[in-house]
Amino acid sequence: MKLGSATSLPKSKLHGRWRTHLLRLLPPMTAQRLTQLALRRGWGLPRRPWPELQHFPLRVELQGVGKLLHPIGLAAGFDTNATCLQALPRLGFAFLEVGTVTPRAQRTRTRPRIVRLPQQLGLLDRNACANDGMEVVAARLQALRWDNSVPLAVNIGSNHRTLAVGAVYDYLQGIATFKELAHFIVLNVSASQQVGLRSPADRNFIRTIAAETDASVLPQLWLKLDPDMGRRAFQSLVACAVEHSFGGLVLTDTRRVLSPYAGGQSGHSLALPAVARLEQAYQVVRGELPLVASGGILNGSDIVQRIMRGASAVEIYTAFVYYGSNVVAKLLREMIAELQLLGFPSALAAKDAYWQ
Repeated sequence: MKLGSATSLPKSKLHGRWRTHLLRLLPPMTAQRLTQLALRRGWGLPRRPWPELQHFPLRVELQGVGKLLHPIGLAAGFDTNATCLQALPRLGFAFLEVGTVTPRAQRTRTRPRIVRLPQQLGLLDRNACANDGMEVVAARLQALRWDNSVPLAVNIGSNHRTLAVGAVYDYLQGIATFKELAHFIVLNVSASQQVGLRSPADRNFIRTIAAETDASVLPQLWLKLDPDMGRRAFQSLVACAVEHSFGGLVLTDTRRVLSPYAGGQSGHSLALPAVARLEQAYQVVRGELPLVASGGILNGSDIVQRIMRGASAVEIYTAFVYYGSNVVAKLLREMIAELQLLGFPSALAAKDAYWQ
């Protein structure tokens, strides 16, 4: 039997590959909904992973959140409305982020809502933060009584029709709604999917959030920032987040593009600006705030490089779309190989190595 042929693969991996290939024949939004349905029904879930990976120390710590089995989490955008949350730890994710959730439900008539960009290993997201609203999502989380060992984050934003001067109050409503339901809350202050809208992110926004939020809740609040900001404005926001005792940063959101459609682009083309923002943030925080890297993370080497540049953990979404339900195991195998190649005895040993 030829090594690496389809017939030499374990049955679960072979079935996973077939599912992924079949889903790619469908429109992206249809494929995502079918995947969510399968997860809710428990169809095709892998057995709890992966004995061959347990020999290598992959544990990391996310300051203020806790210890993680490994650094890979699921980014916001896949399970926006927390409809299949219970199944996602079975895929191996070390932490989960749902959302973006806004105070009031909002829909989009934009078509197509998601576009695959296979030559760039990318996605174009045009969902414009369509979601069921905070009340509905909070009710789902309350019903779940999430006591899983996998930490949970909720990503919050403001409604399209909220005036810029009132956007901060949408975020404050989200903080009040989810502070008892999530390990941490991610304030998504990027407007990459919402053409024509301006991000609310500035120093006054951060100061207002800090002033209106109980000091005991501030360490729960993380910011997700825009990769398209200028360096000076970006580092000013990071410094303000440190000054006001925010919990951490997620870097970065998708980037704004106008072609082939207007929307937020993720995947390979996001890697360089996302890495640049991670480096710029580290130069400001120097360990005072934890950083979660997101954007353009498609293989194990990408993960190791982000950890070396100061990230405590990473989030993926596009890689999940392209590689399917076995993506976490795939990335961890590649990550172990890269760490061993570079001479690191553990994932923690690689932390901040780029700066030393």
